Parts: sequence; C-alpha cells; structure tokens
Amino acid sequence: MTKLVLTALLYVALLLAADAGAAKRDAIAAMQRGDYAAAEKMLRGVAVAPAADGEAMSLLGVALDYQKKLAEAGEFHRKAVTLLPRSTAALTNYANHLILAGDAGRAETTFARIVAIDPANSAANRQLARMAVERKKGADALGYLKHLRDAEQGDPDVELLRLEALYQTGQKGEADAVANKLVAAARNDLNLTVAVGRVLTNARQFEVAESLFAAAVAKNPAHFDLLYNLGVVALDAGHAARASEVLNAALRLQPENVDVLYSLAFVYDVLGQKEAAVTLLAHAAKLAPSRPDVQKLLAKVTYGLNAFDDAMAAWDRYVKLQPDDDEGRRERAQAALRVQQFAKSVADLKWYVSRHPADAEARVELGVSQSKIDGEAGLAELNRALQLKPDLTEGHAARGALYYTLGRPKDALADLEFTAAHRPDDAGSLDRLGQTYQSLNRPADAVRVLRKAAALAKEDAQVQLHLGVALNAAGVTEEAKVVMERFRQLGPARDVSVPAGLVEYLSLTPEQQRADYRARVEKAAKEQVTDGAAQVRYLQLLLEDGKTTEALEAARRIAGLKPATGLLTDAGQALLESGQLAAAKEILEQIPEAQRPGVYYLSLAETGNDAALERAISAAAKEPQLYRQIVRFLVKNNRYAEALKVLDGAPEDRDLLLLKTTTLAMSGDAAGAADSAASLQMRWPEWQAGWIVRGAALAAQSKVEEARQAVQTGIQLGAHSAETRAFLDVLGRASAARDFIAFLEQKPGDEW
Repeated sequence: MTKLVLTALLYVALLLAADAGAAKRDAIAAMQRGDYAAAEKMLRGVAVAPAADGEAMSLLGVALDYQKKLAEAGEFHRKAVTLLPRSTAALTNYANHLILAGDAGRAETTFARIVAIDPANSAANRQLARMAVERKKGADALGYLKHLRDAEQGDPDVELLRLEALYQTGQKGEADAVANKLVAAARNDLNLTVAVGRVLTNARQFEVAESLFAAAVAKNPAHFDLLYNLGVVALDAGHAARASEVLNAALRLQPENVDVLYSLAFVYDVLGQKEAAVTLLAHAAKLAPSRPDVQKLLAKVTYGLNAFDDAMAAWDRYVKLQPDDDEGRRERAQAALRVQQFAKSVADLKWYVSRHPADAEARVELGVSQSKIDGEAGLAELNRALQLKPDLTEGHAARGALYYTLGRPKDALADLEFTAAHRPDDAGSLDRLGQTYQSLNRPADAVRVLRKAAALAKEDAQVQLHLGVALNAAGVTEEAKVVMERFRQLGPARDVSVPAGLVEYLSLTPEQQRADYRARVEKAAKEQVTDGAAQVRYLQLLLEDGKTTEALEAARRIAGLKPATGLLTDAGQALLESGQLAAAKEILEQIPEAQRPGVYYLSLAETGNDAALERAISAAAKEPQLYRQIVRFLVKNNRYAEALKVLDGAPEDRDLLLLKTTTLAMSGDAAGAADSAASLQMRWPEWQAGWIVRGAALAAQSKVEEARQAVQTGIQLGAHSAETRAFLDVLGRASAARDFIAFLEQKPGDEW
C-alpha cells in the first residue's frame, strides 16, 4: 500500500508542476531521480516565500512524505489545500498523505471533495472504490467505478475492484464473468495472478483461487509469492495436506519468513501435528516478538498439548500486546485455571463478564474458577448463569459437580441427571452421577450409570475403581473382581499435563533435542522399569543407536511386562525395521491373533512366508503405513513386479508415487519411470523430491541437459543434500544415467 501511495504522490506532483517555475521543475526532476532531500531544499525557499506558493507547499509535502517526515509534511499539505481549495492535484496529494499517516477517514473525505469538483477524477474514484471494498460496501464501490472514463473501464486494477465489489453485492454471475476474464489475462502475468488470486480469496472463491495459483506454480515452482498464496488458499479451501506441502516449499525458500512460519503452523495444528506447529511458532516468536497473532496461536496450540504453563506464558505475552481483546482474556483465564492461578483466572473472567454480562457460558467459567477459591461464591455465579440460560448443559454439569464436591449429593442429583440426559456419552458426568447415586444409597442406579461410564472410559483408572466399589456395594462380587483387576492393570491415574518448557525444548536444534530426548528416555527407563511405554521408547532409542544387544534385552523385558496392544505393535515395528525378525515375531505373537497388526505378518514374510505377505498386503488397506514397508521388502528381494502391483492398489499419496517411480527405475523400465516422474512433478510442482526424481528419469534416458534443469529446480526448492548436488555434477558426464541408477539403489524412495 505504501509503495502505491508514494507512486501516486509522485505522479500527481508531476501534474501539479505542469506550469511550475524553474525551482519547482528542478525539484520534480530531483524527485524523479529519487533525491527527495534535494527536492526539499529547493522547495523550502519557494514554499515559505512572502508570496505563499500553494503548489510549492504541496510538492514540499510530497518530498517530505517520501522521507517519512509525515508530521511536517501534513502541515504543508494542509496549507496547500487552504490556498488551493479546488486544486484536485493538491487535494489528491493531501489525501494520499493522509493514507500514509493512517487517517483513512479524513482521506476518504478529501477524495470525496475531489470528485465533487471533478466527478470523473480517476485517482479519487479508484481510491474511494478501494476504501468501499475494504469496508465491504460493494454497491458504493460499483458507483464510484461507474464514474471512470470508458478508456479506464478495462484496466486490470479497475476490474479487480469491480470483481470484489460484484461478489460483495451477490452478483455472482457477473462476478464470475469478470473473474474468468482476469484469470485468462493473468496466465502470463505473475503480479496479476497474485492480485486476482487475493481478490478471489477475499471473496471466498477458494476453489477458483487455488486453481489459479496451482496453475501458476506449475509454471513457476520456485516463485515464493505464488507458493505462499497457494498454501494459504488451499487451507481456506479445506485442503490442509496440500497447504502443508506448498507452504513447506515456501519455507524452504524463505526459512525466516514469519508469515510462512505462522501459516504453516496453523496448517499443522489443523492436521493435528501440534508439536511441529509449536516448533515453527517458537521460531516465529523469536523473529517477531511483537506479533500478537503468533503468540495467540502459540498459546492455543500449547494448551491443546496440555502444556498449560507454556500456554499461560504465551497468553500473558499476547494480552500485553492486545490488552483489549476480550476473547484473549477469556482464554487466558482457562489457562490460568489449569495452572492453579485461580485469582488471575477469576480476575480475567470478571473483566470479561463486566463487558458481556449476558454471556451465560462465561459466567459458568467464572463460577468454576471462583469455586476453587470460595465454593459458595462459585455456586452463586453458576446460579446466575442458569438464571440467564436455564437449559445450559455446561451450567448444570458444573453446578452438579460443585454440589457434589461441597458434600451436597441431594442438591447435585437434579443437575447431574439433567447433564446425563443431554450428554449421554459424557463419561465424566456419568461418573459423577454414579458416585452421587452411591452417596444417596442407590446402588442399582450407581452400577447402571457407572457401567456406562466405564465402557466409555476404558482407560480411566478412576472410573474403573468407582465401578468396582459400586459393584461390591451392590453384591455383584464376581464382576467387581474383574473390574478391580482392570483397575490394577491401569495403575494410578497420571497427570496428563506437560511440564513447563515445551516451547523452549522445541526451540532447540535437532541435535540438542536429540540429546535431551536421549537423557529423558534413559532416565525414565531406569526409574520406571514396569512402565511399558517408557521401556518401548528406550527400545526404539537403542535400535536407532545401533545397540542391538541392549535392545534385545529391552525387548525381552517388554515381553515380560505384557503391555497393551499398541505398545507391543510399536515395539515389534521397531524391531522389524531394524532387521531383528525373531525378536519382532516374539513380541508381536503376544498380541491376540484377532488383533494382530499387519506388521506381524510382514515379519513372517521376511522369513519367506508368502501367505503371510498376502495377509500383510490385505492389512495395508486399514494400515496405509504398511505399503511403504511392504514395497521396500519386495524391492530388497528384486520382486519389482509384485512391488508395483502393491503400489497400484495403494491410496493416492505422493510419497508412494515417488516410491513407484524409483521402483520402476530400478526394475529397468526407464520409460515407465519417466512417465511416473513427470506425473509426480506435474501434480506437486513445489516438491523438491519430485524434481530430483524427474531429473533421474531424464538422466536414465540420457537427456542430460533437461535432467540438469530439473535437478537445479529441485535444489532451488530446497533439495540441498550433498547427494543431490553430487548428482548435478555427474550429469555432465556420459555415464550420468548409470550413475543415477546407482544413486537410486542407494536411497530408494527417500526424500532428498
């Protein structure tokens, strides 16, 4: 915006000086050269001469605007329009100055003065239309655009304003026609592509915008602005995985661009990759500590990870940057509650409720926080919430829980029964209702409700304990024994919150993180010898470090612990990937046959059991991660045709398509590899690995120069590994194709 305004200032300054004297003409020449300080010196003498010169004052204001001396520039602009009240050039300079100064309201008033003098004034009508569009007043914008001369109506800038205004006014048919025309014009104009795409995004025409940017990226895969905009609009269109791919490519081009870091973190959060999101946000926060959006998203993501201390710290930083954000205060109160800063939570919620007195949900939150300090005060606030909204389930659940905590089960009963009726699958509310029935000596009702709660929360030891106690009280002793055994297997309830320091940890370098992780895993394994999860993590670490003897000992310990199916699967998977087939089979055989994962059958296939291989392939339909392992197994044994058949039945995935390309190359099908590589590169033009494999396929066909260009594009997109650069060097040699086939055999399917 600033660049556009300054350009307009200089353009109008030239118009203003059409009949200027020598000093003013020299000053204009200086501004055209970019020497605004010299122009300022030339104009000061004329502007402040005894015979005040309004034109010189306006020009001096322009020169000062370019030097960002906005306060002084404003004085000269105001004097100029006082002396020249009907000069559209002076008024335009003043209006543009006001935009630079952030005073959009007065700028709009000034532009309105201009069109009152000259109804067809191009600059004023365009600016007024732009301002109307920004305020979502499309009809006003279309009115201003109608005043432009016929020769201007087809200008791309005008059409962009018209397009957004048409969408705002619901004239979709006309808008689509303008959009089609602009999309066609943008095919060979990157700047116009970005502009059209942004307007379509603003108009929520996400699919069209995504298609436009995708076509541009296919032609210009290493263009940062195109990649960034495609990533953002792909997320808006609901294509989060695609957004992740594209924004990662943009990040490789500009690894310290805060907008990309923030947008990619947002995508990771949508995809459930919260730790990856925190890593990016921690980096963004260091680069731009004053960006409130970064702190806000960091607070939300860390809260979602149960890292409540880190969330609280981020909310504190956010509220300091945005002290009047009501929702920010409200969310900080929730974090404060989780870290037991009850007074702070109450203070934030009281502040919020004072501004939103009719918000019953907020009053429930305040009541819960107050109850941690004063149970009766919390109860009074919950009563007020339910007076505002009598059918508010959250209010009944909170009040029922509080009544029970205060030792008033009779009072709790109605609220908890209301909650159970409206939330039949809420294990926590059912658990509290069951305990209430137990307190009221209604054992049959307690068992009925707690059975349902226990079925919904099979891994919650406390719920299982409550059911066991209720069953014993009701005389159902055999079932009680089974439930209590389940309780003992689950062990004591654990705090699910993450200790403070997650953000700091994720800010470390990969090497520092690895060292920290190793120390924590080793410590946990020594201190928690009966904890299956801790022992499986230790096994994985030992295997990654190549400590086979110690790993096999750890595997035996895990087998003796008889942990849950998920942990046995993780242990077996790690052993299989490291080549420890016998140990993997021993671990996986502990899983009941009906529950055995596909990796178990793959472990049998490694010993030559083809029937087991077929079962593993069948299991891959429900366990997609198996496809890659199965294909690697087949390729390792030179069973290329079978590997390709498996890949043909696999879901659409770019990593699997990459694996198919390399498999074709290693099988000797150079033409097939070339076709697959072309498809890969065309569908994901921003992915560096696709370009490298494209180069491989071209090299295999001895198309050395095309291969060099493809690999060079991959490097521009971030493929900076030593192997990739080495391959670029060998492409000039006659043995390029042979060298690359050897290269593929060393790293089949890996991402460069």
